Amino acid sequence: MKVCPCGPRSEFFEEIGTTRNVSREGFYFLTKREYYQESMRLFVTLPYHSPAGLRDREYIGQVVRVELFDDGQCGVAVQLLSSVTATPPTRLPGSTPR
Repeated sequence: MKVCPCGPRSEFFEEIGTTRNVSREGFYFLTKREYYQESMRLFVTLPYHSPAGLRDREYIGQVVRVELFDDGQCGVAVQLLSSVTATPPTRLPGSTPR
């Protein structure tokens, strides 16, 4: 996954990481960055590939929970609010594009 803040007053950064838990509604990841706050809006690419892959999707997400751990890491739960990129149409094997 890749995340970056989407608020007008937000400090810009990009963070690329691995999700710990994913569902249709959101995901959870660990980070050493202490910048995340509840209700913060993010641009999310999930899954994320470099270079970009056909399955990469962009979303607007919102931080719903931040957990601080003793080892200096933060757990961040993000709810996916809306899709930014459209899902390409699915083609059946042997069909011809229109």
